[in-house]
Order: sequence, then C-alpha cells, then structure tokens
Amino acid sequence: MTKYLFVMLEIYKEAGAELSMRDLIFLLIQNKENVSLIAYKLPLIFEKSDIEFYKIKKKSPLFFTYLSLFFSILRIKCDIVITKSLGFGVFPIWIASKISRKKFIFCLSSDFDIEKQKSIKMKIGQFASLRADLIFYQKYEQKGVLENVWKKEKISFLGRVIL
Repeated sequence: MTKYLFVMLEIYKEAGAELSMRDLIFLLIQNKENVSLIAYKLPLIFEKSDIEFYKIKKKSPLFFTYLSLFFSILRIKCDIVITKSLGFGVFPIWIASKISRKKFIFCLSSDFDIEKQKSIKMKIGQFASLRADLIFYQKYEQKGVLENVWKKEKISFLGRVIL
C-alpha cells in the first residue's frame, strides 16, 4: 500500500490551500490509505482519524525549523511527499524527498507560486517546487503558465475536493 506524507506546517489555518489539502487528506483516510502529516498543529478534523501526526515546533530562526523538517522527512517511512508550502520552505522538503528517493508532489497555492520571483529565498523555493515529480494546479490559467513559461509536462488539476 502506498504511504502518503503531507507536509503543510500551517494546515490548521482556514484558507483555500489549507482547506483543499485537508479535503484531500480526509478523502485518502476515508479510502483506508496510509496517511501521515507534518505540521505545527493537528487540525481538529483529524483528531479522531487514523492519521499519523508528526509535530514540528516553530523555531527561531526559521532555519532550525527547516532543518528539523528535513530530518523528519528523511526519517519518516513513506512513498510520496506532498506539500503546498511556499518560498524557501519547499527546498528542504524537496531535497529530503530526493535524497530518500520519495516521489515529490507540489500543489500550487496561488498564481504567486509560478510568477518570476525576485528574492533569493523565493527563487530557491521556486527552483525546488518546479522540480517536483508532479505539480497540481488549481486554475486552468496556471496550467498555461506551467506548460508555456516553465515547460512543465507532469502537471494535473486539483481543485477543491467535494466530499
């Protein structure tokens, strides 16, 4: 059976990206899939589910949070790592996935994820996200940018999951 590891540190927030990831996790759990989650806090919806939860503490400077995240991904047994993180935080997730030979799936959160970035931290995060084994987009306009600007072929649509 395939084991999924979701990495979304702030999944407890009530925003679009977080809601769609929670829906996807919930759907996989309903289908008896093996699901793990790395986050700062476990959302209430999963407290009585069969999800395997790994808590990451928010540390200052953020570098130590990313270092902890990197080693957690190396240690956790899974086949696929899925994230919707943004910015530099994608890099340790991607590199740990590659080192441990796990498939890496990146889900776009917004159009900002595929715009040309200016800061070095955002460029590093974008570099990692665009090297995912599969990229999920939310809008068809994003598909055009991924195909035409970034020359990505392994992309698929993932909108809100209706349960």
